[in-house]
Amino acid sequence: MFTALLTSLQPLKGIFIIRIPLRLIDFFRFCGYKKFLLMQHVIKTLFKN
Repeated sequence: MFTALLTSLQPLKGIFIIRIPLRLIDFFRFCGYKKFLLMQHVIKTLFKN
């Protein structure tokens, strides 16, 4: 019973292992983009003064 459950979950585990890093990459890319925009804003305001 338990082994049958594990074998049915095996493909799902593969999907999770693939999906989670992709989510993390998207998250970090988004954060990096936000930081980039913030830095750009800071640099612009510094050069204005």
